[in-house]
Amino acid sequence: MRLLSMCRLWLVAILTGTSYATVALESEFPVTIKDNGYRNVLVAISSTIDQDEAGDALIEDIKNAMTELSKAMKRATRERLYLAEVTILLPKTWPGADKYQEGTLEKYEDSLIRVLPPNPVYGEQPYTVQPGQCGEPGLYIHLTSRYLRDDDVSCRWGDRGKALMKEWTRLRWGVFDESGYKDDPIFPLYYPQANAEEEPHLIPNVCSDEPVNGKYMKPSSGAECKLKEDEECRFVPKYLQNASSSLMSNHHLSTVHEFCDGDGKTHNSRAPNRHNLLCGGQSVWEVISKNVELEENSKEIAQGSSVEPEFTVVREVPTKYMLALERTPAVRGKKTLNDKLKERLTKWLSDGVSDQSYVGLVEFGSVTMKTSMNLAGSGSTRKDLIDKTSDVTAIEAPPCYGCFLSSSLQLMQGKMNNSVILLVASGEEPFTESWESLYLNKLKKHNTRVHLLLLSEEGKGAAKLKVLSEATIGRLIPVKQGEEDKAVRELIEEAQRAESSSFKEEKIMLQDSSIKGKTKKLNSTFGVDESVSDSISFKLTTDRSQHVSRWPFLVTPAGQKVTTETNGARNQFTTTVTNPEVGLWRWEVEVSGSDLYTINVTVSAPPTDTEAPLVAEAWMNAKSGDTLDASTGQLHLYTRVRKQESPVTGASVRALVSQEKPPPPLERCSCWM
Repeated sequence: MRLLSMCRLWLVAILTGTSYATVALESEFPVTIKDNGYRNVLVAISSTIDQDEAGDALIEDIKNAMTELSKAMKRATRERLYLAEVTILLPKTWPGADKYQEGTLEKYEDSLIRVLPPNPVYGEQPYTVQPGQCGEPGLYIHLTSRYLRDDDVSCRWGDRGKALMKEWTRLRWGVFDESGYKDDPIFPLYYPQANAEEEPHLIPNVCSDEPVNGKYMKPSSGAECKLKEDEECRFVPKYLQNASSSLMSNHHLSTVHEFCDGDGKTHNSRAPNRHNLLCGGQSVWEVISKNVELEENSKEIAQGSSVEPEFTVVREVPTKYMLALERTPAVRGKKTLNDKLKERLTKWLSDGVSDQSYVGLVEFGSVTMKTSMNLAGSGSTRKDLIDKTSDVTAIEAPPCYGCFLSSSLQLMQGKMNNSVILLVASGEEPFTESWESLYLNKLKKHNTRVHLLLLSEEGKGAAKLKVLSEATIGRLIPVKQGEEDKAVRELIEEAQRAESSSFKEEKIMLQDSSIKGKTKKLNSTFGVDESVSDSISFKLTTDRSQHVSRWPFLVTPAGQKVTTETNGARNQFTTTVTNPEVGLWRWEVEVSGSDLYTINVTVSAPPTDTEAPLVAEAWMNAKSGDTLDASTGQLHLYTRVRKQESPVTGASVRALVSQEKPPPPLERCSCWM
């Protein structure tokens, strides 16, 4: 059986009473390298860190640790890489953060290094969340404030700079430990080795260019011992060594600053460690030297150059969205596209935008404009926005792209940091003004992204619209016949990626579904367990008020009926039930039976004050929106289930796999978890 050549994957991790999220491998604040120096390295402080306890001293601790890492990196990479620019992101919950400048693209979930409370498994030890295969990057490095602040704590894991370099190597280049673990049958602390004339004897499971000198001793008493005769016996290396490698096993030794190489002299490919198993016996240096970051930076750092990073401290700010919708006949005539825009914008504006975000709307033809911008926190504001985006009355004039840019900038005046323009355009008319000097430079200055849904790539204005999107690090989404829903979905995905989870209301999602079809009576069930103690909130929205012929209602596990309320437009129905009964609930609604309209249903609950919710995160080994060729590479699907930073075992997780196009006869699309 062979895999289909093209499959598109969307992942949904499903757990009862669980928050869920998707993890994007690409970042809106991407790390770059210039003149051997990493730039845009983001270190974020979690909102769970108490400012009163950490204070501004934590910022200085981070700066010192990153400087130590940069120096260790220079030596470990053979003078080829260091940290040039580091941004420290403060949580929005810190009152004193106002004295620091606003961030632009920085979001907590894009950070490479995170300062969090101690992990129940690792404690204060630094570690990297690294679920991928050999050569694949990890997600982030977890550090604690105490590890950064207290030398007596950090010294347990060796020199801080080298310990952080070990984690950076996992994070960026996808390598693994070259040492064993206590009581691990696969990767033991010691393994047997014998020369031709010797009896087999146990040696430490490490990789080094020279033998590591030391004694076998009891940690409790310091007395010498024999490994085979005493379970408490451990190998204790001497302080002075001749070995210079490897950082992935001996970084705590004072003489070790490098990685094992694959030249046949310094790498032990037979040692039973995780790196040899997952990387096929390759040395660490062989793996990392194949990475594009090392390949493209083969020259050494300029002699005499400082490797101390430049630091910027910013505070996280909410997203400012601008919906720029062309309402000319060229767009208005695309009924399928407009229906999909209405459907998905309604759902996004109802449930996908945080209360603290700003949403503006520009509907444009030529010089005719309809504009507004408001904070999304008010229910009436959301309703007003939904009503306006649903009104697709044509503006009978050619599109003026310079006019829409001018109006967008005016609406965002003073609110341009972390701003996003979602532009739907035909591309038919050319720019008639010097748009680059008037608008583009200002957008680039504030890192405003322009994500473009383009109807025609051959139109007179298409070329400059593409430049506008590309120059602002936005995304170009062409609209192809029959793929309107896909294009609109990708536009909304870009909008959702722009918003930090720090500003989203934390909730436990019990159900989130969209339903379209000719069935007149719709219903579904959802479970409520003991973790949902305070309340549940039900919301049903529709893209056409007449579609709902009988108001929705809930049925409790005991069979009691719970009615809903509606807004003035009758396109949204809600109810909140306090102290909900534990068991299986049901909702029902009667609709018109037309398959032209959609209902969206969400059932959620606030997290309890006493217990953190479970979180399921899902991603794959590709960037969002990519189509993977399964005939040339493996598709990896990942799900991480956690409670705060604690791993959750025994979770039941389902992956929903959707194909890009219907398969040819006798072919199947398969994947493995």
